[in-house]
Parts: sequence; structure tokens; C-alpha cells
Amino acid sequence: RRNLVSAGTPLSENQLGAIFTLGSWSTQGGRLFFGIARDRYFGTRITAATCLVATAGGCAGIAFASENNFAGLAVSMFMVGLGSGGQLCLQPVAGLFRGKFQGSILSSLSGAFQVSGLIFLLLVTISKNDRRISFGPFALIIGLNAVFALIFLPKKQFIRAQIEEEK
Repeated sequence: RRNLVSAGTPLSENQLGAIFTLGSWSTQGGRLFFGIARDRYFGTRITAATCLVATAGGCAGIAFASENNFAGLAVSMFMVGLGSGGQLCLQPVAGLFRGKFQGSILSSLSGAFQVSGLIFLLLVTISKNDRRISFGPFALIIGLNAVFALIFLPKKQFIRAQIEEEK
């Protein structure tokens, strides 16, 4: 919002609020949708990569959409919100570790997601509030994470019982 206002956006407060609300609501919908997609249809690798691609696309849209492009900004925020389902894909990684380590692994993953906002804050600070400089590199970083997800994450969802059987 601040970046758009400082860039002289003609969008009203209601339109800016609608953009934010769309992104906020799609966060919850994205988690539900991608949680079901991971568990029932696509597994961890494809679902996590799809979430990351949605987020990267949304960040790129925010970076390069005109400050008066309501539809472009709204769709971009929607995509960023949808991508939040990626967190759900990674939390079960804790199940791959022995019971006494699972809590530490899960809290580390949760902490990493919380700290990831600091990376974006750093990019915004360095860029002096220029959306193209802050959101553009952020989109590239997320896109790189999507590639890593396709390479390193397990194809299917992992279940503790299956891991026990393989031992």
C-alpha cells in the first residue's frame, strides 16, 4: 500500500483494501486447496512447487503492474496468498525424523517461515520502496526455491507408518 501511495496511485482506499482483502482471504483458501491437493492428488513435490510458482508470479505481478492497474494488482495479491499453502507441504518433513527431534524440526521450519518476512523487509529497505527492485528479486528467489522443491522434495506425501515399514 505504502509503495503504491508513494508512487501516486489513483486507486481509492476501498480498492487498496479490496486488493489486500483478496490476498488475505486467498491465504486461507490456498492453504485449504493446496492441503487437499497435496494429500489426495499431487503429493508434496508438485504441490509445493506450484505454491512457490504462484507466489513468484504474484510477486512479479506486484513488481511490474502499473500503480493504477487494479485488476493486475488484485490478481497478483491473490496469487501470493494462494502460494501460502506451500508451508503446509513442508511441515510434514518433521515426520521424517525420530520422535525426539520432530518438535525441534517443526519449530525450526515455523521459525524459518516467520524469518522469511525479514528477507523481504530487507529487500524493501535496500530498494528505497521501489516495488520493482524489492518484489522483482524476491520473485526470483521464490522461483529458485520452486526449482529446488522439484529437485529435492519427495514426490508423494510422506506418512510415518510408511517410513517405519521401510526400516
